[in-house]
Amino acid sequence: MTNRGFAYRKPKDKTDFYTLLKNWNLKGQAPSNEQQHYVIAMLIRGGVFGK
Repeated sequence: MTNRGFAYRKPKDKTDFYTLLKNWNLKGQAPSNEQQHYVIAMLIRGGVFGK
């Protein structure tokens, strides 16, 4: 959430952008469709704190 400066997906939950992207690209473990949409949206938008 950009106005609060807080990320809701934390690495310990294994549903954060970097973990999903790494597993998808390097290990070939495709996430669920919902998680795939999240990863693509993050790539298009530039992340939570992107300008």
